[in-house]
Amino acid sequence: MIRQDQRLAELLWRVCEFDLTRGDHGERVQLSSGLSLKGVAGDITGGTFFL
Repeated sequence: MIRQDQRLAELLWRVCEFDLTRGDHGERVQLSSGLSLKGVAGDITGGTFFL
């Protein structure tokens, strides 16, 4: 949904530096249950937003 709505993507960038071009975390991340998380965006500090 965010990738399809440019206005929403720009709002998220202004509010929390949500950058869709930086979704690659670089290594696999998983919960203790074993379920994998997918990086969907990054922020200016180098952090990653996951789903």
